[in-house]
Amino acid sequence: MGIGSILEFYFYCGGESAQVWGTGFRDAAAIPDWMRVKIDGLGKIRAVRGPATAKALGDMSNVPFGDPGVLAHALPRHPQRRRAKVFLPHFRTWMSKAGRAELRAADRAGFSIVAPNTAPMSIIGAIEAADLVVTSCLHGLIVGHSVGTATQLVDIPSSGNDEPTFKYNDYLDTVGLSLDRLSARDAFYTHTPSQLIDKLGPLVAPAQDACSRMGDGLVAAVRGL
Repeated sequence: MGIGSILEFYFYCGGESAQVWGTGFRDAAAIPDWMRVKIDGLGKIRAVRGPATAKALGDMSNVPFGDPGVLAHALPRHPQRRRAKVFLPHFRTWMSKAGRAELRAADRAGFSIVAPNTAPMSIIGAIEAADLVVTSCLHGLIVGHSVGTATQLVDIPSSGNDEPTFKYNDYLDTVGLSLDRLSARDAFYTHTPSQLIDKLGPLVAPAQDACSRMGDGLVAAVRGL
């Protein structure tokens, strides 16, 4: 199992013995007792997304941290035209009526909208080519950190995109950051892009460096397979 908050989903689907490489729990605080028993049957734990997932799995003190999305900077991709500001919505935002209202708000505010079903390499390219990314999905944030783009996480609960804070904090601990989620409307209208870039700018290089180090650990964890 690799990228994504899919450990619970794997167990709910009857999985038992997969190896783990960088995935994590969506919300370990809510996992049932029967699932905790299943954890003991997993295959080799090669890496996990972050310290909170490691704690939920047991004694993982020697296991490297990192979501495989931190490797985005290392993937070959075609350069894209520069975009001043990009909005990357979570798929739940894309699929709901309330979420589509936020998409219209983003469009009115001058954001280029990147659909979550866009080809992955095109999404990475769009994030890298932006001056500012606003996103309601964890991997928009991770890829933004990996490629060195100022990236603001936003919350759109009315669209069903009320994801638990566990998975965000699990990742953010690995890059030395705390959870900072604005409402989407605040990101679109209350703050100017230059204000957000000024706020986020000092965080870009340290987060990118942390992603690079974690990427090295992830690659080392599967070398020789």
